[in-house]
Amino acid sequence: MDLDGAVVGINNMKATSADGISFAIPIDVVKAVVKQLTDHGHVVRPYLGMKMLELNRVNSKQLRDRDPNFPRVASGVFIPQVRETSTRGFPPQGDCVHALVVMRALACGAGET
Repeated sequence: MDLDGAVVGINNMKATSADGISFAIPIDVVKAVVKQLTDHGHVVRPYLGMKMLELNRVNSKQLRDRDPNFPRVASGVFIPQVRETSTRGFPPQGDCVHALVVMRALACGAGET
């Protein structure tokens, strides 16, 4: 609770080795979860249908040691597995995503006269 008595989070873990330290779920997240539980009976999570591994210098080098064709990157996301239920199989299994450009698609014929 804040000084005005408003709930700002729900405690979910307390550090037993340190007095007065705990961790809370922000109230905005709690509200969204409660709404999903009320609407659907479960929490709806995004599903991409792939396993992902956040890359850093260490694990990138380890992957390059196993496969010399692995790209020389210090950060990014490696996709070691794409499940069959994934939509359209994007990105392909074994891809390494180190940059992503998001573009807005225009509808066909938009603006044409």
